[in-house]
Amino acid sequence: MKENFLYRTVSSCKFVLQTGWKISKKRVLLEFLHWNFMYVDWLLVSCVLIRFILDLAMKRTSFEKMMFYVGSVVVLEALLEAFNLFFEVYVKPITDVELYDGVNKMLYDKACQVDLRCFEDSDFYNEYMMAVSLAHVKLSDML
Repeated sequence: MKENFLYRTVSSCKFVLQTGWKISKKRVLLEFLHWNFMYVDWLLVSCVLIRFILDLAMKRTSFEKMMFYVGSVVVLEALLEAFNLFFEVYVKPITDVELYDGVNKMLYDKACQVDLRCFEDSDFYNEYMMAVSLAHVKLSDML
């Protein structure tokens, strides 16, 4: 059962990445960079910086030298935050529209291939309309 769950999870992630890649390569690459930078940001501040400052303090390093290291980390933090802001404010809204258009185009192309009798079935129609209304949100969330 767990193997089946793992297989389905990996297959779903693979499908989402392939679909997202087909629609907007820029979004997939920048989303990957964004989450990697966020991880580096968390790791840098929570682990490396605090330990490094404590090590310098224990070695009785001069205050100016410690402030130089802290300042360089603050500059790196500012660069990471600038990328985060660029991604959240500029890239994400534009690529969300691209994802929305791409997913809707895929769904409507698929609907054109479906037999008309399927649309007379209320269960199919309800599921289809739910998929159409939530597809772009789900794809964006999964990326």
